[in-house]
Amino acid sequence: MSFKDHWIEVNRVPTRIRTWGKHLGQDLSEVDNLFLCVTGNPGVSGYYVPFLDSLHSRTDGVPVWIISHAGHEFPPPDHDPSLSMPRLSDKTNHCLFNLQGQIEHKIDFIRSHIPSHITLYLIGHSVGSKIIMDMVKQAPDISSRIGGCYLLFPTLERIRNTPAADFVVPLLTYLGPVILVLASIFRLFPRPMQWCLVSTTLMIQHFKSADPDCVDATVDLINPDVLRHVFFLALNEMEVIKELDVETLDAHASKVRIYFGSKDDWCPVSFCWNLKDKCPKVRAQVCRENIKHAFVLHSSQSMAEKLASWFQEDRKESQ
Repeated sequence: MSFKDHWIEVNRVPTRIRTWGKHLGQDLSEVDNLFLCVTGNPGVSGYYVPFLDSLHSRTDGVPVWIISHAGHEFPPPDHDPSLSMPRLSDKTNHCLFNLQGQIEHKIDFIRSHIPSHITLYLIGHSVGSKIIMDMVKQAPDISSRIGGCYLLFPTLERIRNTPAADFVVPLLTYLGPVILVLASIFRLFPRPMQWCLVSTTLMIQHFKSADPDCVDATVDLINPDVLRHVFFLALNEMEVIKELDVETLDAHASKVRIYFGSKDDWCPVSFCWNLKDKCPKVRAQVCRENIKHAFVLHSSQSMAEKLASWFQEDRKESQ
């Protein structure tokens, strides 16, 4: 893998950034375009490494960056001690970790670390798609720099009214504390045993081996400190993601491509038809290859190929 790992503070929160091609702290004066990936929930960047590594290899060396969600990755113990995670138990910090906090987190990163001359190609997965569209709406200085927004399996509306939410909300409400206790027990095992347990479970669940980066990401995810932030954001999403923001989608229709799953319990196909009906200028399509919502587990190469093709088309149109 050719990426570089960075830990920095963004909007008061220690944040993991992974970069391909060009890196934080390097001279970006000759960079014209840059991909920035905003993850789904959980916002653990490791899940996206195979996808973004493949994308970078297919796009003529255009830099590719990914930002973790605030609170979803913790700095390693041997890292800079000044990078201290604000406590979620302190209600005054909730504004850093809810959906609006995640939007402000991404806005702060772009303004602080990506020079204004660079054209941004934003990749959003699941709730990352909602974060991108709200970021574009709230930050005109960023929306003016957008070359393209690629929204993959997006949760843009009525997330509480989906089959997945009908399962997840009661699970987190009634069994959340039990899950945190089990995660605490899991952390007591040595990492090789954790890795073996996760790898075997993913293989049984999906009937094929998971990418090692995804296994590593899942091991990192099964941590009570991380899961508290994941659960907190998930329940907040249920409260605030309501009706489709037609006005923002229409305003940026020429820059937006949306890819829906053919059978996705987080964003049913009916949501695609609703979007196409209300925003006919937006390029939205339904997957014909049975790629799952969590595409990063087994379909990273296919999605990287599609996105690289869209990027080349969009770049030709803009010339």
